[in-house]
Amino acid sequence: MKRRTMAGLLVSVTALAGCATAVPNVGPEPTAGGSWESITAYVLGPSPDGTHEVVLCEDGAAESLPPNCVGTPISNWDWETVPHETIGENPPVRFGYYDLEFRRSLDGSVHVDMDSVQESRD
Repeated sequence: MKRRTMAGLLVSVTALAGCATAVPNVGPEPTAGGSWESITAYVLGPSPDGTHEVVLCEDGAAESLPPNCVGTPISNWDWETVPHETIGENPPVRFGYYDLEFRRSLDGSVHVDMDSVQESRD
């Protein structure tokens, strides 16, 4: 009787182990989550402290040329698709004031809907 119980237990454990390896790999967590938000704000790059390529100035910007802010990094900005100004050298700073939609990413950056970006007239 003991032999059948041990054999049954071994088959059950093996079957469960097989199920665990059969779970499909769904990949990493999505990089962007949450709902889309709308904002009118400056976008500039590189960031004043040089740590990010492009930032969204969600909390306003200093009225200087170029504008200055402690912004949120943008993960997908494309300067080639939007009008902007450029000031300085080494590195030059690009900036613009835009109406746009974005959503927050799990890594703390924002993902912008580039189709929504419009130069702001405000």
